[in-house]
Amino acid sequence: MSDPRPAKSRLQRLVVVLSVVLLALVFARAFVARTYLVTTASMEPTILGARGEHFGGERVLVTFGVGELQRFDLVVVERGGGEAPFVKRVGGMPGERIRLLDGDLLVDGERLAADAPRPPAIELFDSSIDELADSFHFREAPEGAWTRQADGVLSLAGERAPAGSDAGLLLLHKELRDGYRLADGSLDPGTQAANDGGVSVEFRLEEPASLLRARLVEEGDLFELSLGTTETGALELLLVRDPGGEELARVPFTATAEERGDWLRLDFSNIDNHLMAAVSAPSTGKSLVELVATYQANLPYNGILPEDRSSVAARVAVGGASGDLSLRHLRVTRDRLWLPLGTYAVAESLDLGPSEYFLLGDNSADSADSRLWGPVQASSLIGRPRAIVGPWARRRALR
Repeated sequence: MSDPRPAKSRLQRLVVVLSVVLLALVFARAFVARTYLVTTASMEPTILGARGEHFGGERVLVTFGVGELQRFDLVVVERGGGEAPFVKRVGGMPGERIRLLDGDLLVDGERLAADAPRPPAIELFDSSIDELADSFHFREAPEGAWTRQADGVLSLAGERAPAGSDAGLLLLHKELRDGYRLADGSLDPGTQAANDGGVSVEFRLEEPASLLRARLVEEGDLFELSLGTTETGALELLLVRDPGGEELARVPFTATAEERGDWLRLDFSNIDNHLMAAVSAPSTGKSLVELVATYQANLPYNGILPEDRSSVAARVAVGGASGDLSLRHLRVTRDRLWLPLGTYAVAESLDLGPSEYFLLGDNSADSADSRLWGPVQASSLIGRPRAIVGPWARRRALR
């Protein structure tokens, strides 16, 4: 007759293991990670709240414990008083002096450096989704200068767009505002003017004389970037302020014959008074050149006083001159806009204590955050939002 004790012992061990696993799962749900449904608009477009009868917000996976934080990390803050936790973004770190000025975040009296980590840019236009005519127009282009092919490629006949004129430019006729794309793909137009914008486009120079042009205007201060071929055959980026005026940067660079014959991509932005441009090869991901030029403050355009210069020119323009050019995948973006609403760090700088953080909502026009509350103690930060896990079709990592 067999001894039943070993079988009983194995069963007991199995029960213990299952109990431990069950407790671990319960512990993990209660103390390590949890999901929250976000229905408010304060973090849009990073987290989209409830908009319309068929969209009830997004469900966020949160891990508890914050670890070592960096500027612009997403955090969950416990406000107390029976309120549900909030998701916000770290703007100011312990010991810093914080100020919100002209939509920018100043730290210790300075705007962030050009190479400082920043949240992803917010898309306002994408030619692969949006109708070009709804946002851009050709103000001076003669008939036949531009043609649009079935695949969406725009071709410029360079002889119809002489250098020095706007004939070869696509000009943004909309205001650059704090809008963003909603869950259904439409664009919320926003309500406040955004000061920091950017443009990206894929291009192909069809002739040696072809010139790519991109223009950004901020508070009437006009900056134009051109990309063309030098007398030596090299490519060159040239950045000027008020075309025909101050030269800010000139950077030659090389590209192989294969790269020149393929599509290249230009990214040009004005963020925190840093003009940043980069040229890359989308097919390989190779970076060909980068340019950074920093300025202290915006200047009047053609003598127009600051309070009157908001509409002196289109905020974004892109196109070419002198030779044939092809464009595709045109996008317009903006940086986060930190509005001077509330009390703290608005009228004057705010000094943060050794364990205090200054938190901001991405949708600054519709966010209750440290501008209203004041600094938040480190002990109130309870977790980190990691990903959108619902609706299933919108799941993605958060940045």
